[in-house]
Amino acid sequence: THIQVQSIDTTFDSPVAMEVIAADTSPFSPGDVPDLSQQPGVAAVIPVFRVFTKVVADRKDVRCLTTGTDLQKYRAIRDFTLLSGRMATNPGEMSLEASVAEYLGVEPGAEIRLGARTLPWLLTGKVAGIYKLSAADSVEETSAVMTTLADASKLGRAPGKVTALQIVLQNRADEAAVGERIRASLPRHLIVTKSASVGDLSRP
Repeated sequence: THIQVQSIDTTFDSPVAMEVIAADTSPFSPGDVPDLSQQPGVAAVIPVFRVFTKVVADRKDVRCLTTGTDLQKYRAIRDFTLLSGRMATNPGEMSLEASVAEYLGVEPGAEIRLGARTLPWLLTGKVAGIYKLSAADSVEETSAVMTTLADASKLGRAPGKVTALQIVLQNRADEAAVGERIRASLPRHLIVTKSASVGDLSRP
């Protein structure tokens, strides 16, 4: 029974072992951080910018979380299914989660507008594609809009900054040891936090 439970936990574990964030959760410059990809045991470092937004299409709007990142790298750690179009890779492009796209009544090629609490205007974008997440990843990745890192940081009024650096470890890497080395290399305003996974939620 224990072996089977461990197998289930491994299946649902997040490939993101930990995140580097600001102690006050504010955006920070990636230049504040040494090159963590050179740390032993680290397979990849993925910068992300998350911001709460309002998405407007015609007379409908919805409030949701928007994530900006390099989606080519991000798709290596998240199980996306493209239902139509493609993932946003160019400036001004947005990819929408399927249920949000259905509610707004938009398809690839449609124009939408995004606003954020700190932004006094709406940012116009184009729907590049509609995606759906796997059941496991939909628990961890709750963003309904995916876009480029540059566009998300504009929405957050913090161009060139990120809200987190997601750390993916190599197979068999000692998570605690890697975490300690990263923690020791960071400036005082940044911290390392554990990335909660579906596997973690299932263990109790």
